[in-house]
Amino acid sequence: MNTYPWAEDDTPPAPLTARIDAWDDAQESEYGRDALSCQCDLPIPPGWRVGGFPSWASTSPMAVACAPCAAPEWLLLTATG
Repeated sequence: MNTYPWAEDDTPPAPLTARIDAWDDAQESEYGRDALSCQCDLPIPPGWRVGGFPSWASTSPMAVACAPCAAPEWLLLTATG
């Protein structure tokens, strides 16, 4: 579960998304393809957390809906062991 929403979801304001993309590009230019990414590495801190935003690793890039009623489901808890 991410602490922050994905920039690709258009949730953050466009100027912030542009700054995030520029930072990621600068990191990759300086450190190569193994550089930390604001989109992939930094918003997913280790440990336990309640709330946040689902990561694509747990949901794929699509919304998760309740089967009986089709309402959006929200991830509530992330626990690492």
